[in-house]
Amino acid sequence: VVDFLTDLVSIMYGEGGVYGKVSKTYSSRVGINNFLDGFLPAENIKFRESNIKFNIRELSDLDLAKNVNTRVRWSKIVKDLEGFKLIVEEGEAREGEVIGILGQNGIGKTTFARILVNEIKPEYGEISPPGLTLSYKPQKLVADYDINVQEFLENFRKDILSTSSWFFEEVIRKLGIHRFLESKVKELSGGELQKVYVAASLSREADIYVLDEPSSYLDIEERYVVSKAIKRITRERKSVTFLIDHDLAIHDYISDRIMVFTGKPGIEGIGNAPTTLKRGMNEFLKVVGITFRRDSDSGRPRVNKLDSFLDRIQKQKNEYYSME
Repeated sequence: VVDFLTDLVSIMYGEGGVYGKVSKTYSSRVGINNFLDGFLPAENIKFRESNIKFNIRELSDLDLAKNVNTRVRWSKIVKDLEGFKLIVEEGEAREGEVIGILGQNGIGKTTFARILVNEIKPEYGEISPPGLTLSYKPQKLVADYDINVQEFLENFRKDILSTSSWFFEEVIRKLGIHRFLESKVKELSGGELQKVYVAASLSREADIYVLDEPSSYLDIEERYVVSKAIKRITRERKSVTFLIDHDLAIHDYISDRIMVFTGKPGIEGIGNAPTTLKRGMNEFLKVVGITFRRDSDSGRPRVNKLDSFLDRIQKQKNEYYSME
């Protein structure tokens, strides 16, 4: 969005709650790429230990791997909900796979999530095998808890705050949760509450993780931290993560396959079976009429200006999501 809307950018860096600095002004492309690199060459300042690199891939590594077991299947699902009808095509997900879910608001993505975690039952269809352990980060977060953050987190996992674990270093500390462990949950800001719920959901040992808009209220650095954690946990635990999010960069970064939801918002939603990242992103972007190209240095997806030369060329080729 920043790349699409701006001509010039400045980078703010530092340590949350401690200090902050503002860089010189750069062109949008150079500034964003410098931010992803974590280094400002013109100022000789390194503000992050590692860079953020987007791997250009038409297929997930799971598509290329042999003997990857199916972790969860679902038959065709039909759900009627207060005048809204959801139909989800039959599908399956494999061990270690992140399934990205894309679609307009009011199209049934959250309804499907609630079916996956047995919060509501469909009129037709089922999830198999039965007995899968679940971890769910809902879209709407409940803040009305008169306990502190440490107590809340330890209700999910007793050793979640063990300082010797990678989870504490890579999630709790990098999201800054360690700074407000004594704060009451009911007094947290929207961003703080989101971090706590995401950390709590990922801390659980589960077969299936369902994360509904985990990037809401988070800044770019925090979204990167959460994305890396989701990918690592899903792979190492051989689980499946269903990821609902409007941030296309996150899907590009960690989703192995995509489910595209189409239909008429508030009336009918159709959830298509998982497909490749390229095909799924292309289908979704075609619906919204936006094209993406690739940055030659960082590999990140960049939005083409509407009706620009590249926008027109890619639409003629039916290539809304370019891998080049």
